[in-house]
Amino acid sequence: IDNEIPVTLQVETESDKFAISPSGEFTTKVKLDYDEGAHNYSVEISISDGVSNDRAVVDVRVTDVNDNSPVFASDSVTKSVPEDTEVGSNVTAVPATDKDSSFNKELRYSLRGGEGRFSVDPVSAMVTVAGALDREAKAEYNLLLVAEDQGRPARSATATLLVQVSDINDNVPEFSEAEYEAEVLETEAVGTSLLTLSAADPDEGANGRVSYSIFQQSPSSHPDVFELDSSSGTLRLAQPLDYSEVKVYRLKVQASDGGTPSLIGNGSVVVKVKDVNNNPPEFSKESYDVAVPENLANGASILRLEVTDRDEVSGMRPKGHLSELRYSLRGGEGRFSVDPVSAMVTVAGALDRETKAEYNLLLVAEDQGRPARSATATLLVQVSDINDNVPKFSEAEYEAEVLETEAVGTSLLTLSAVDPDDGANGRVTQHHFPRHPRPPVDPRGPVLRGKPRKYFHHHRHRRRPGPERRGHTVPPLPSPALQVQRGEARGPGTPPQPVPSP
Repeated sequence: IDNEIPVTLQVETESDKFAISPSGEFTTKVKLDYDEGAHNYSVEISISDGVSNDRAVVDVRVTDVNDNSPVFASDSVTKSVPEDTEVGSNVTAVPATDKDSSFNKELRYSLRGGEGRFSVDPVSAMVTVAGALDREAKAEYNLLLVAEDQGRPARSATATLLVQVSDINDNVPEFSEAEYEAEVLETEAVGTSLLTLSAADPDEGANGRVSYSIFQQSPSSHPDVFELDSSSGTLRLAQPLDYSEVKVYRLKVQASDGGTPSLIGNGSVVVKVKDVNNNPPEFSKESYDVAVPENLANGASILRLEVTDRDEVSGMRPKGHLSELRYSLRGGEGRFSVDPVSAMVTVAGALDRETKAEYNLLLVAEDQGRPARSATATLLVQVSDINDNVPKFSEAEYEAEVLETEAVGTSLLTLSAVDPDDGANGRVTQHHFPRHPRPPVDPRGPVLRGKPRKYFHHHRHRRRPGPERRGHTVPPLPSPALQVQRGEARGPGTPPQPVPSP
């Protein structure tokens, strides 16, 4: 433009967006937005020098610049997927938009977080499962999605994706112990709590809600001894116990969840019944009766007692057990003893039937409970005789006087011999050892009779009568001397007199 000729320049169209200076500089009056406005403008301008006018058209083409960042429809998205979703399955697409054009609006997607369990398609923004899910290991994942355009420099945007892993019934209830054990006194009341079972199911809701039951009990001969609370898992006593009948119960228990179908875990419970000293010992008899010879040696066994205790009937008695018995006896004057463990009664002192023919003993059996229980029985020991005593005459020497005129068969005196043995062993017969022909000794009774002698013959007669035993063994026996003295005739009926030995 010739500055010497004054002219007027003017924008005739799009004057709100463009302007022209007197010097002819064409400019924009506002920021042009490729994304919002027109991409091309035809701007008509006029020029006038006051005489002539002219017009021209300026074509303006707006080009895009990367002045817009991508935008997600929502800054935060939540999705739920079952924990058994297969790898490669779609979760959701989370696309973004960009108002720019061409490559400035071309977006690429990426994902951060998720521990490798998820991936996103870089073009479609589809999020998929990339690894096995387990709600019990991790119930939710917070992912950060990134959308980035291809401008230079690039612009980006982010959004969060919360993936919640929903439960399926894929876990079996598991007891806290492989085997539970409880001890209970046999005297515990019905309803007593023994223990509480605990089974865990990490599933959610009904899938993880556990109920308890007993499905088997041994021994089967004693059913329904226990009851199990289905909700709390508390095991209680349902029937009275008796240690002498059952010492150990074994239960098979189940923990079932509420899923469909229900999953079941198995466990076991051992209940040991503890013996209470509620039974006294029992002798096989209330009274025993034995006979022993009086020459039985010390230490000889005469009787083994049979005693039981219902607190333990198996015979397998650990030391110190309630049914471990100890034996003692009372009476017997020290002639007998009993082994405190084996219950064998033995001779402890010399026996002599002639001194004491029988002994009454009190037998005592006592268990090891606290307090102890005991039982008693009686033992009658009868001492039988052996031929161990020699008959004894009442006098060492007998003496009698007899008239020479006494008739044959006249009783002169009566001999007496005693044997304290019993029966045939103590039955005594008499005989004599003659040096001269002499009257016999009546075996039915020790009566001495004589034949008549003339006065001028022997004045004194000595004889050796001897007792004889009927026992099996007859040792040499002592015999007294017998002296008979003749005298003058006396009056009739005058009895002879025994003369005691000096």
